[in-house]
Amino acid sequence: MFIEIQSLIFAIMDTKDYIDFNSQLKMETGLHERDRAGVQDFVLLENYQSEEAFIGNLKKRFQEDLIYTYIGQVLISVNPYKQLPIYTDDHVKAYRNKHFYEMPPHIFAVTDNAFRSLIEENRGQCVLISGESGSGKTEASKKGAAVHCRLLRKSDDRRGRQGQAAEEQSRAGGLR
Repeated sequence: MFIEIQSLIFAIMDTKDYIDFNSQLKMETGLHERDRAGVQDFVLLENYQSEEAFIGNLKKRFQEDLIYTYIGQVLISVNPYKQLPIYTDDHVKAYRNKHFYEMPPHIFAVTDNAFRSLIEENRGQCVLISGESGSGKTEASKKGAAVHCRLLRKSDDRRGRQGQAAEEQSRAGGLR
């Protein structure tokens, strides 16, 4: 099976039709599900230097519609070539203000972490998205940007002008 991969690098440093968010979260966090769903961070692989183990873990996760996997703070995404119900408002809320590894791997974890670092540390952030043609770079960018804009609006509502300043910094190139 050929799998195209896209990488999302956080710079501070598909098969079933439907899986609802709660069952997906349970699958990601339950130890007994590890053999079926793979590990959510390649650093946790027993044979972490094996290409076969790496690809095998990606296949397991792909077969369970778990398209995101970490390697430390790097997020690997496999294009499912279909719509998955993993970009809902419930997902956005679940990843909001959570520590990076507190939730299963997701583009929302990267986006929220970058946003919080921008606001709390007042430092520009960079999210690098790379991959081959058809690997899902555009979709990942759109999902990340949509969440980023939503977070900016909420921040603007709560923080007034500070949120506006962050949005202006983002537009000016502070967050890419």
